[in-house]
Amino acid sequence: MTNDVVVLGLGRMGRAMAARYADAGWQVRSWSRSGGGTAPTARAATEGSGVIVLALFDDRACDAVLDELGDAVAGRLVVNTSTISVDGAEAAARRVADRGGRYVHAPVLGSVPAVLNGTLRVLAGGTDADLAEAEQVLEPLADDVRHVGTAGGAAAAKLVANSSLAGAALALRDSLDGAAALGLPLADALDLLVLGRLGELAASVRARLADPGAAAYFTVAAIAKDVRLLADASGPPGLADRIAALVDDGDVQPDDDFTALAVPTTYLAEVR
Repeated sequence: MTNDVVVLGLGRMGRAMAARYADAGWQVRSWSRSGGGTAPTARAATEGSGVIVLALFDDRACDAVLDELGDAVAGRLVVNTSTISVDGAEAAARRVADRGGRYVHAPVLGSVPAVLNGTLRVLAGGTDADLAEAEQVLEPLADDVRHVGTAGGAAAAKLVANSSLAGAALALRDSLDGAAALGLPLADALDLLVLGRLGELAASVRARLADPGAAAYFTVAAIAKDVRLLADASGPPGLADRIAALVDDGDVQPDDDFTALAVPTTYLAEVR
């Protein structure tokens, strides 16, 4: 396999992936709906050889790109790092196979800094042979590639992981609500919570509050989409509905980093 990759989707993660591949000496072609890639269309970006890496937002975007690619996937490996539904991942695998290609669903754990440092963790589903090839493609990006069965299994694992992250953020919000009610300053409450089981997340919240202008790597809108996908598949909508209510009430904005979910409105005056 040559070090030749096509990155389709240049949002936060896709841009970082393309940059990481380029820094590692790979030949990179790219496309984005918003422009900025090396080609004007997704299909044009795939002209030639190279593994196709998808870094897209949702099921609809993946469907649209695979529709455009058509038989351009024949004989090629498609590695889809997007977080989409289980049904969407299974449908994508069938679509690529029907057109003579090979498919690995490989959603990632980690955000832009992990991409740039090559320390993503990947939940990969596909055949053993395809997974072995995908590992080589993912090597510049990740230091941990875990095989979790089928494409649908990988999609399911990612939704569960992101749902647990949303739950942790909302649990931290509940703890901070209690701290505010008891009169603890936000800084003191976070210092305390850093010592507990939610410590890593509390430290992330504290760091983001200290740098309010920092780019959001994983937005409220993105985690809300993922939690809703799990709720649609499994039934209980509690987390999804709670995040939607926070957005509707204006307590958080869709483009905020997901850590904003953890900060209750009672502390907003201190934050600002």
